[in-house]
Amino acid sequence: MNNNNIIIFLFIIINLLNFISCDIKLFFSVNVGDWSDNNNWYDYISSSQTTLPTLNDETYLTLVSNQIVTNHYQKAIASKIYVGGFNYSTNFNSKYGIQTALFQVKDQFAPQEVIFNISGDPLENPDFRIDAETLICAAGCTLRTLGKHFYAPNASVSIYGGVGWVIQDTLVSGFYLDYTLSLLLMSNATMLVENAFIDLYSQWDVISQSTIVINNTLNKFVVKDGSLLNIKDSKISIYNSMLLTGNKTKLTFENSIVDFGLVKLVPISRWVDSQLVFLNSVFDCKHQIIVSGSSLTSLILIKENSNVTFNDEVEFDGDSLLGLYNSKLTTGKSLLFDGASSGLISNSEINIMSQFATLGNSMIYVENSTFLISIPEIPSNWNRFFFVRDNSLLQFKMGSVGILDAHLLTSDNSALEIFDSTMTIAQESVFYNNSRVSMSNSIMSIDQVLNMMDSSLFEVVNSIVKVTNYTSFSGKSSFVVANSEFYIQGQYYDFTQNLNGSNIFNNSLLSVTGSFINTGSLFIFYSNVTVGGEFRNYGTLVTSTSDYVIDGTFTNNEGANFLIEFGSMKIVEGEMVLENNSNMTTYNTSITIMKGSLKLNSGSSLSLLNTQLFNSFGEVTTLGDIIINEGGSLRNDAHFILQSNVLPINNTGGESFINSGTIEMFGGENGIQVLVPFVNKGGNVKISKETSIKTYNQDGGLLVLDDALVHSDETINLSNGSLYGIGTINSSLSVSDGIVGDKAIIGTLNVSGELNSENGQFIFTLDSLTNSTFINIGKNATINNSTLIIRINQYFIDSLLNPTPTPTTTNSTNSTQVFNQTLINYENLSGTGFGEIKFGTYDPTSGEEKSLPSCYSASSSNSGKNFGLLIRSDGCGNVGDGNNGNGNGGNGGNGGKSSLSTGAIVGIVVGIAGGAAIIGTVIYFRNRLPTTQTLKYKVKQITKAQESQSELKPR
Repeated sequence: MNNNNIIIFLFIIINLLNFISCDIKLFFSVNVGDWSDNNNWYDYISSSQTTLPTLNDETYLTLVSNQIVTNHYQKAIASKIYVGGFNYSTNFNSKYGIQTALFQVKDQFAPQEVIFNISGDPLENPDFRIDAETLICAAGCTLRTLGKHFYAPNASVSIYGGVGWVIQDTLVSGFYLDYTLSLLLMSNATMLVENAFIDLYSQWDVISQSTIVINNTLNKFVVKDGSLLNIKDSKISIYNSMLLTGNKTKLTFENSIVDFGLVKLVPISRWVDSQLVFLNSVFDCKHQIIVSGSSLTSLILIKENSNVTFNDEVEFDGDSLLGLYNSKLTTGKSLLFDGASSGLISNSEINIMSQFATLGNSMIYVENSTFLISIPEIPSNWNRFFFVRDNSLLQFKMGSVGILDAHLLTSDNSALEIFDSTMTIAQESVFYNNSRVSMSNSIMSIDQVLNMMDSSLFEVVNSIVKVTNYTSFSGKSSFVVANSEFYIQGQYYDFTQNLNGSNIFNNSLLSVTGSFINTGSLFIFYSNVTVGGEFRNYGTLVTSTSDYVIDGTFTNNEGANFLIEFGSMKIVEGEMVLENNSNMTTYNTSITIMKGSLKLNSGSSLSLLNTQLFNSFGEVTTLGDIIINEGGSLRNDAHFILQSNVLPINNTGGESFINSGTIEMFGGENGIQVLVPFVNKGGNVKISKETSIKTYNQDGGLLVLDDALVHSDETINLSNGSLYGIGTINSSLSVSDGIVGDKAIIGTLNVSGELNSENGQFIFTLDSLTNSTFINIGKNATINNSTLIIRINQYFIDSLLNPTPTPTTTNSTNSTQVFNQTLINYENLSGTGFGEIKFGTYDPTSGEEKSLPSCYSASSSNSGKNFGLLIRSDGCGNVGDGNNGNGNGGNGGNGGKSSLSTGAIVGIVVGIAGGAAIIGTVIYFRNRLPTTQTLKYKVKQITKAQESQSELKPR
């Protein structure tokens, strides 16, 4: 006999001795039979056939190998029921219930199977109940439940190892499940567990439309170390229980519905190096979940159209992982990632009812998904946050993000990346402390404030940013916006102090409805900028190939620098102000003042390098210098007040200053210098005090000298326009089809150079002995085909040529009186002269103009260096009181309303002939300005020799 046979023999002997020492022991003695047949039972104590077992009998279904025992006709009753033993395989198949204190499948060395295929309703007929106090399956055995309902209201079920408990097409309920190792529910099975302390040590498999309901007042559902829970095509509900997991556990839910009910306390479900997997399942948990582990061994995996709800906080820590694919995740409270945890979210939806945070080197990737933070009925004093902090990374790609009830905060070397996505933020957004926010092909809408500080970086590429409140950049923060649109429905503040970097807009649109304030270094390239409010630059602003439209005031503050090139700027209705000592440089740019204004304060400078400054309908006032290079130009169609210099860089003459509006030039103590070619095209120019002009050409329009001293390198050209006023032209004057003089202005005009007139018209007004029009020509006068109009105060001429008689004298009406007046002084006179001379009088009070009375005769006179007027009175008598000849003859015709027309004054044509000698002295000036290549020019003063000459006072 070999050793194995000896061991089996001894085992049988020991068991037989045990049988002998106990009460009645009945054995099922046939290979195949039914419990209800008396002939199938054998009592080894009495060595005889016996009746059916009772509650006093122990029964053994283990006598022969491969035994099959059925129970198809009645309830099986015994004190104890043992299935298997002696290394024999036994199959017990029961369609009825059992009644016993112990039902045990014993032998672990041979496969045993117990099948309960209950055919009736145990709730209506007790014969179908499992009335067992203890139900135990040894390792390697199978407990299989089929039929309608496995109802064990008072049973304690323990299954050890092997296949375990297989529940199929059955409702299993009313038992106490203890120390369970293996469980298999399949094919429409249902298991109800009440008031059980559940410890899961090994594996549960729940598949094929099965249901587990655990109502556990003991408050614990424990998944022990290394255990597996697989739920497939089924439903599991756990109420009043705390889910506790050990290390290296795995829970998998596939095509299932899972509901973790609310408990009275606030339990925490901890996952350490464990896995929670959802496949096309619905999961609802009221507990706080903490997932932690190492090397990504601890995870929650949600995929295949699952719908998972965590009603409390969910925290991933210690290198754990959240995987969400084609599914939906909802958290009733916060979702936190910390301790180098990770998240992979794809084609899914996340709804967070509280805060979100990614911290501590965590990395979250969200692709083609919807990410929403929405807190219903949130109290107004609560603050909720969306954190990206502590070296963590959060990336959205091809998705939608809605942060509706939380503040967005990034900090501490973290990164928020948004690619091909949309992000809506209803609260304040703050980027600070070396954080980075990057966007590409995305849209970000912020309904509150955008605030950047502390060396943070904002990168926007091919994207749209909309901020409905103000945007602020401060500290050492910086931003780069490229190929994007940036809309701010509020104010823009740049208070950065980044000495090593700059803020950049490149090929983008910047639209600000409020104020724009820059104190840092801002570079704008190939972009469009619109500002509805005030635009202030305190720092450095560099613009290239960009266009500006500013409705409010543009101010370049004291000490600030503004460079714009290859672009345009429009001041719509506001102001453009260069404060004291500020600089603005433009290159290949156009600046248009629409209805606003441009002001250059003292010490400021505006450089127009290949730039056109166009004052369309606004007003320009300058106290600071304007510098123009060749290709640069000024154009005024509105109002321009020039109180500073306009200076060239290279003095090439390629610059231009064109006026079609109104320009007032006011020279200060040192005068002003317009050292670029100036063209007046039909506009009005008024010059006061000392002004230097490189060249002046007028085509139509008006030039008014108001006690002015005008220097020019070249001849002042007047064509089809007018010149009048009081002052000195320190150059030559050329008049072509123009008018010199005005009825309303009486005074002396000095021309230090030559006078050339072609078809010109000169208006002289004689108001009194001390108030009349007078022109001094320093050099030669050439007059061709011109017209001379002489207006004489009616009262003045009457009092002069027909004095009122005194008591000692009488006024003979036949006496002849002669009056002469010098009109023009010159060195030499040439040309055809005045082709027409018109004489007439005017009433200084009414302005009425008349021809001379027939008793007056008027003629011109030329004595070599003088051209004058000679009037004779041939006994006209007293035509008026003439103020007794003592007044100034009125105001020179200021009250006149009618213009001097051809029919108003009967003129006479005279030649150039000798006349009475006229005494006059000409004041001479230097004709040329000094040439220099520097930006500043200084007009030389009159030499002492010139100052020593006798001065001619206007007559």
